[in-house]
Amino acid sequence: MTQKAMMDMPASAPAMRRHMGAEPPAGHGADMPEDMPMGTMAGRHDAMHADGAEHTHPKASHDVGYKAFTPTDLQLSESGEVLIAFSRLNVRDKDGDVTRPGAIPAGKAVPMSAYGHTSWDGALPVGKGILGESGDLGTFTGTFFMDTDQGRNAHATVKAMGDIQEWSYGYDILDGGPATFNGTNVRELRKLDIWEVSPVLRGAGIGTATLAIKSGAPGSDAPYAEQLSWYSDGLPALLDRVKSRVDIRAAEGRKLSRTDRARLEDLAAALEGHLAAVHDLLIVPEDPKAAERRLQAVMVEVETARMLGVPV
Repeated sequence: MTQKAMMDMPASAPAMRRHMGAEPPAGHGADMPEDMPMGTMAGRHDAMHADGAEHTHPKASHDVGYKAFTPTDLQLSESGEVLIAFSRLNVRDKDGDVTRPGAIPAGKAVPMSAYGHTSWDGALPVGKGILGESGDLGTFTGTFFMDTDQGRNAHATVKAMGDIQEWSYGYDILDGGPATFNGTNVRELRKLDIWEVSPVLRGAGIGTATLAIKSGAPGSDAPYAEQLSWYSDGLPALLDRVKSRVDIRAAEGRKLSRTDRARLEDLAAALEGHLAAVHDLLIVPEDPKAAERRLQAVMVEVETARMLGVPV
């Protein structure tokens, strides 16, 4: 009975709070504070079932949970392509949840909802994309519908929001339940069914930050100064992001993953090669006429020495 309750329990904190407060047999008649994390409520919920509460929780559309993050990386092009690292795995988020590797349905195509998940209420989707996992991150690789008004408006809004833009996704829990993480009671999410992603105003993520939003790298026909500025501004932003990632992991008692370290080592090697090329470009070539004049002066000195009987 506990396993059934754990599998089918409400997926969102508001739905769980309503269920815990409802009178038996529909609920548990318990008063849950507004600021109580989902993981703590889930732990109390299963404990009540272990003590004999006899009911299950059939799924309902209003029980779809939402989990939001400020993306760790966000790439946005002028043509509408977007790449978001929207979820960090093996980290306790502000809902008291820990999403485990393999929880995200990699390869699944999902819509991009209108702002604030409003496509659930009938607003037209603004794009679509594919879910994935990369290292310790959950990813969404998609495209805004740039041939529609709602797609263009959403793209322009996300671009203008820049590094304060947050994202969220709607999900059902297929496998999860109470667990302990770093000595804290959490809800462990082992397998999710994600239905959509959406730009939102405020999220529930932890330990994430946007690297930068660039409107695509300038092409070869872009002004020379614009190309220099794009790359010189982008590198400090990247290094700030890496430092933030290192600091966050250090605070959690963790180090950078082997994948992240390998990427940094590749970047360092590439930058060393590029730096050598930059130094070569900064060498001022000698004026050919100056070299010719210097050679003539040397020849005059040699001839003069010979005339004076100085061995040359």
